[in-house]
Amino acid sequence: MKKLLITLLIGITACLGTASAQNRDDSRDTHFSLPWTHGGDIQAQVNHLNRMVGHVRWQLTRYHPNRAMRSDFAEIRRDVDHVNWRFRNGHYDRRQLRQEIVSLHDRLHRLEMRMRVRSSDYYNWR
Repeated sequence: MKKLLITLLIGITACLGTASAQNRDDSRDTHFSLPWTHGGDIQAQVNHLNRMVGHVRWQLTRYHPNRAMRSDFAEIRRDVDHVNWRFRNGHYDRRQLRQEIVSLHDRLHRLEMRMRVRSSDYYNWR
């Protein structure tokens, strides 16, 4: 009787552990199943752009760019603020806003490259 109980307990534990691991793997897959190129939630894309701005701001303090680069960042920052304002107020066309987000991302990445940021410090967009 004890052997049967122990065997059942081990079997149930193994099943629960497997189901638990599968649930965690599924949640990871769901998180990465919305790649940038397929659109996804516009709010997530705006939030992602804002995180990239913060990351590039950090790079400005670390890599000591020249005045022109700081000026470029300020211009990009104003454009990002405008995107945020339009998104919050609902005054936007989804396609146009996505195009602006892609453009701002490219501009921020070009700024990273001009600052000669180490490749390991580039903002991971995906």
